[in-house]
Amino acid sequence: MTLRPSLDRIGNSALRAAIHPATWLPAVGAAVFAIDDFDQEVSDWAGEETPVFGSQNTARDVSNILLGTMGGITAATIVATPSGKEAKPWFESKGKGLLVEGCAIGSALGMTEALKAAVGRTRPDQSDDKSFPSGHSTAGFSLAALTSRNLDSIPLRRGVRTGLKAVTYAMGVTVGWARVESLSHFPSDFLAGAAIGNFLTVFIHDAFLGPGDEAGSVELKVVPSAGGGIVFAYLAF
Repeated sequence: MTLRPSLDRIGNSALRAAIHPATWLPAVGAAVFAIDDFDQEVSDWAGEETPVFGSQNTARDVSNILLGTMGGITAATIVATPSGKEAKPWFESKGKGLLVEGCAIGSALGMTEALKAAVGRTRPDQSDDKSFPSGHSTAGFSLAALTSRNLDSIPLRRGVRTGLKAVTYAMGVTVGWARVESLSHFPSDFLAGAAIGNFLTVFIHDAFLGPGDEAGSVELKVVPSAGGGIVFAYLAF
């Protein structure tokens, strides 16, 4: 851990956060839903059919309960990360970890609230003008990102770790989609919130708690070929 990350470390952390699938995939999805009336059509269908949760009220309740559960899981992984056997260094390590991870999720939620105020999009249920982006989705993907990063530090079998990561991100998706079925958000709100939550959380976590400056560095190599050349990009994780 470092409280004064170098510029290289900050740049590498931003790069890792940007190319993370849970950042760019939702971002692309949000852009796709913004085309024509696709966003509105899917929102209307989800609110009327409620294919996953059966009712708007159930979707709303499940989203809140699941988000609270994710918070508990993230807290458990923070405690489970190795931090030494003696009490003083253990508490110091946990305190620093909580500070950084708290700042990560706080920054993601702060960005979401700022965008809500700036964009002023009306929710599908017409309740207010704070639809874009989804705060629940931001929180869900921020918690998923923190849990995933913490799991990397816990001694586990590779298959178990991968499975747990998949489950926690699936929970984040469920939280976001539930907000769509409850007519609290449009699909693009959910996806934009997911991208914001994952990007800022991974970026801040890795800048202060992640690998050193050499991780995430990019090396470009040009290989000449007939009529031109091929550029290879190597990213160190």
